[in-house]
Amino acid sequence: ERQTISVESAGKILGCSRPKAYQLVHQGLIPVIKLGPHKYVVPLAALMRVLERVGSKDNGNTKECPPHIKANLEEYTTQ
Repeated sequence: ERQTISVESAGKILGCSRPKAYQLVHQGLIPVIKLGPHKYVVPLAALMRVLERVGSKDNGNTKECPPHIKANLEEYTTQ
C-alpha cells in the first residue's frame, strides 16, 4: 500500500492543476515531506486528515468532501 504520492497526484485528487497544487504546498495547505531542494512527497494519511477536517461538521463546516475527491483519493489509496 502506498504511503506517499507526488504533489502532482495530490493535485489530481483535489481536481487542481500542477501549479495550483504547488501553490497549495507553499501555502501550507497540502502537507508534504521535503526530500530535496525541489522534491516533495505528500503523505497520503496526512492528506486524508486534511480532507476529513475540511468536511468536518465539528469545524463549523457543513459541507462534506466532494464525492469526486473521495473517489480520486480511494483510487490512490488502493494502488
